[in-house]
Formats: sequence, C-alpha cells, structure tokens
Amino acid sequence: MTRIARLSTPDGPRYAIADGGSWTAVRSLFDHTPTGEDLGPEPPVFLAPVEPGQVVGCSHPTGPDGRSRVQGWQKPIGTVAGTGEPVRLNEWSTRVVAEGELALVIGRRASRLGRQDALEHVLGYTVANDVTTVEPAVDAVFFAAKAGASHTPLGPWIETEPGAPDDLEIVVEVDGEAVRRSSTSALPSTVADILVELTRWITLEPGDVVLTGSPSTDATIRAGSGVTVRIAGIGTLGNPVA
Repeated sequence: MTRIARLSTPDGPRYAIADGGSWTAVRSLFDHTPTGEDLGPEPPVFLAPVEPGQVVGCSHPTGPDGRSRVQGWQKPIGTVAGTGEPVRLNEWSTRVVAEGELALVIGRRASRLGRQDALEHVLGYTVANDVTTVEPAVDAVFFAAKAGASHTPLGPWIETEPGAPDDLEIVVEVDGEAVRRSSTSALPSTVADILVELTRWITLEPGDVVLTGSPSTDATIRAGSGVTVRIAGIGTLGNPVA
C-alpha cells in the first residue's frame, strides 16, 4: 500500500509518499523516485492531493423500470480544495449540504472499460466532500448547485489500497458531532460499474477524479460550521465553512 500526498513546501507544492512517520518527496504523482528535497517543518500542510484535468460527479437515480443507473456530470476543476481550506458559501444560498463520498484518482487512460479490468485504471482513492447548494434549486444539471468556491474538497492524501472499495465506512461530522454514518456498500453501483458507465461516454486521463456518489451522507452546513468526512482505510478530510 502506498500513501501519496501533495504538500506545501517553501519551494512550492511537492508530491510525497509516506515513509514511516515522515514524508519523502518524489518526482510526481506517478513517479515515486525520491528527489532528496527537504519538505520543510512538521507538521506538513496538505494540499488537494491531485490537480485533476476533470472532476466527474455521480448520482444513482432510479429509472421508470425501478432500476438505478449511473448519472454523471462534470464539476469545474476550480472547485477543488484541500483539507483545511474553507468552503465558501454563496450569499444567495439558503441551504447547503456536505456530501461525504469516496473519490477515485485515475492512474491510466480509461475509455470503454470492461468490468473485469476497470479497477486496474485506478491509481488510488481519496476522501471527497461534494458540497451542494440544495436551495434555491436553480438548474437541472447541477452546475450552479455544485460550482461554488472550494465546493470539492479532496484529501488529505491518496491511498492506493484502502481495502475493498465497495465496503468502506463513511462518517460525516458537523461541529464534531457524527450526523451521518454509511458505507460505499450502500451505493446502488459498484466502483467498477461506475467506471464502466462513465467511460462509455468520456475518456478519463491520469490524474482525473471521479466522485462515486453519496450513500445518504448529506449533512446541512452553515457559515461558521466545521465539517469532517472520514472514510475507513483512507483518512479524514476536514474543512471550515465560511
């Protein structure tokens, strides 16, 4: 198992891998050759663990036949934030929710995948908060609802082997109180199924991020709140709300 982070250093952002109780700077997200750089004082400041070319969100609506399907959409990459960065609410929002989700970081170009090899295209997994403006509802394709500043916190790092991705506990806390507890096992679609469906329509490139959807992990947040998403086997993502 490899833990990959993107850290703030005096010389700019650097990728690093966990080495016991410390971090070793490496060449890139995909090349883990040590650079020998000094990463600065402890504790490290974690940035969003990846700079994606695209962020794809998912929901799992039920069709007229009673079967769920994967519905994808794209979130602006400018919404990506790291752990500790404030989620900034829009002044016109009257209800905003956090949504704790498992996120996939793509490791290989992925197009028209089959279920048997879909997971081979995943570099690793991180924690996501798919922040969503619920009220007022202003569009049918989630653009305004999900395009706010820092509305896609990711982090704190990427785990390459967190355990079975379809059975990871997710806990959402607001101001230190656990308000939602679920699991990726509650999603109607498996991680492999999500990738198969999305790559029927789009090609995912290395470093892209896929949000797998909320298994009833939505929690109302307000300015002044602190929201935390924990996923077993990966880590804890925490953000103040401004």
